[in-house]
Amino acid sequence: MLHISDPSQSFRFYIDFMGMSLIFTLNTGPFVVYYLAYPGQNDRSPADIAKSMSSRAGLLELVHVPRSERNEGFSGLGDHTFLNRGFGHLGFCVPSVEETLKRARSEGWTVLKATNDVSLNAMDLSESRTSTPLHPDFLVSFRQVGFISDPDGAFKAGESPMKFGYPGLGLLHIKAKADPGVDTSFHSLSTVL
Repeated sequence: MLHISDPSQSFRFYIDFMGMSLIFTLNTGPFVVYYLAYPGQNDRSPADIAKSMSSRAGLLELVHVPRSERNEGFSGLGDHTFLNRGFGHLGFCVPSVEETLKRARSEGWTVLKATNDVSLNAMDLSESRTSTPLHPDFLVSFRQVGFISDPDGAFKAGESPMKFGYPGLGLLHIKAKADPGVDTSFHSLSTVL
């Protein structure tokens, strides 16, 4: 996942220049999520791409927080360093989110967010960060997500198979830990799955 500052410029790069296709857009309320992928030989529409999301080699998630939702004074970070910091997480398919979280606990990894936790803090936001309530459909999906800290302090999140409707697979994310001392405005294409 990449945080972006201007969807039109991001589309110009990822769609027009890189040749990706917009699969779907999700307006969560305080932020908008765009999913992009490369079309396969048999794909004729974004719906064709969406049907095969669980077997795709790559999927790019772009997240845009509109200026009206930015609280530039929050923690002194400003809107660019927090809300448009670039790299957010990588995603992986797992057979079961609950089992992945259970196994993480048993192997000594720190679970930072259990499934069913829909608090703004679990989304790396705070109550003062957003004035727009989250869309109820987004909360249904986010309820199925979990976060696990990796050895370097990055996070992993598991997302239930129900979100995209493909049985037997969940999506596991690794989410980058924000480092206020590091400029994260430039990220290579290797961050794309």
